[in-house]
Amino acid sequence: MKHKFIGFCIFLFLVVSTVSALTVSPLTFKKDVNPGDNVRFTVQIVSAVDDTISIGIENYIHTEEGKAEVKPFDENTQNLKNWVDIPSEINVKARITTNLNFTVNIPLSARGTYVFAVVLEPGSTGQYQNIYFKARFAVIVLLRVQAPGLRTSYEIEEFEIVPDDNKQPMLKVKLKNNSKMDYFTIIDASVRDSERKPLEKIRLINQQVLELGRPETWILPGESIIFTGKIEEIRLPGQYYVHLFVTYDDRQRILTKTFDVEKENYLFSTPEELLLHFDNPNLVVELTPRSIKTEVIRVLNKGDKTINVELTLEDIRKNYINSMLSWINMRSENYFELASGRSAASVVTINVPQETENGAYYAKLKYTAFDGLKEISQKDFLLCALVGRVTPAATLIEAIVNNIEYEYTSSVLIKNTGKMHISELTGTLSLYKAGSFLPSLSFALEPSHDGWILPGDSIMMVGTQTGDISDGEYTCVVEIKSGDTTVVQHSFELSIKKESEKVRVLEKPEEESL
Repeated sequence: MKHKFIGFCIFLFLVVSTVSALTVSPLTFKKDVNPGDNVRFTVQIVSAVDDTISIGIENYIHTEEGKAEVKPFDENTQNLKNWVDIPSEINVKARITTNLNFTVNIPLSARGTYVFAVVLEPGSTGQYQNIYFKARFAVIVLLRVQAPGLRTSYEIEEFEIVPDDNKQPMLKVKLKNNSKMDYFTIIDASVRDSERKPLEKIRLINQQVLELGRPETWILPGESIIFTGKIEEIRLPGQYYVHLFVTYDDRQRILTKTFDVEKENYLFSTPEELLLHFDNPNLVVELTPRSIKTEVIRVLNKGDKTINVELTLEDIRKNYINSMLSWINMRSENYFELASGRSAASVVTINVPQETENGAYYAKLKYTAFDGLKEISQKDFLLCALVGRVTPAATLIEAIVNNIEYEYTSSVLIKNTGKMHISELTGTLSLYKAGSFLPSLSFALEPSHDGWILPGDSIMMVGTQTGDISDGEYTCVVEIKSGDTTVVQHSFELSIKKESEKVRVLEKPEEESL
């Protein structure tokens, strides 16, 4: 599992560190340990003034909305204070680095993931402009206690279509981590009509995803987090099918549920995606160092009313390492009116610095539509500059084939291991009997959601097929393309038995250190 938690934690306390007279480093620790270990940590503190800093141990949790909170332990949570040997306060001298050393004693009975916060509270008062405040710093400690048999798992506590605040259809899923390990999860959904024809693909999100600008949600043992996604294509009452695609800890699962959407519970209105329309919602240009490229980007209002549009230039994700934000000059109004049937143009010039290395670099234009002061739609126009020769690549992580009676479902989990995005994904999974040149069963695979899959991200490809094949050993051949380029071509042996699920873990990506 790629350990991304450091970014999730630092975000919480970054604002405080920029205005306080105290510097604390590092803000996060992550360590794999064993039962009975005694682990020592050191935090470096630099203060602008002589001070006495109070020290406490508190709980680190995520709310149901996915937001991180640091709060005192209560009777319903395991109190990790007894694990930690740490002073209750420390004296620091102005502008001199002071080391705060503490030890965590891991009980012999411990197994799984444990997280707590070392909270530092200066005695002095900070000041920002004319505002005085008391700052609190939280150093997050993540311990993964190794033990045989540990395995990640989840439970879906809620899976419903509900009205949102505007009485529009919204998919709501509540996922619980019922294992002893932490992991990152992504939930996508495919909505189908009463005849099972595809209508729409949805990426479900929560407050954590919105604040951190990443597709994954970090979820700790025992936590339940709510994911939601607005459904644009349910415009009439009736019966709908939803396939839920859950990716967690480089594993995948598919759930299906039927819903009756009743007229009296919803207001079906003009589809909001027509208000901000692009012929192509992204731009990819091939450039070289010191080159300049100018493009005109047009947005069209295909709705039936005049809207106000706010336009901003942003990183494709917060603090994205291959950002080209500083390369771009945009000539456009930041806020403008767009009448029904009219379009507006923005001129974007990309100027590549001389020292730029080969690779893919990203940014986005964020369009937000308003009806008066009410936000009614938002779309991103993605920008990519390919500098030098860059080719897409991906790795097959896991494959699943299962069946109920004569209907088979296949899914494969792939990870973008290249240096550029992959998109427009298509693929096949075929099962061959020994000695046969024709497949016994073949699946057309489609992605669980549309759009660009950035380097390091994963996506599930799924397919269904009816048929009847005999039990036995098969050669499974998987081929996946990004546009016209083959990014995955893999074959392996798979044993098929009816009324069962066959999972083949093919490759786990290497863990990345912090």
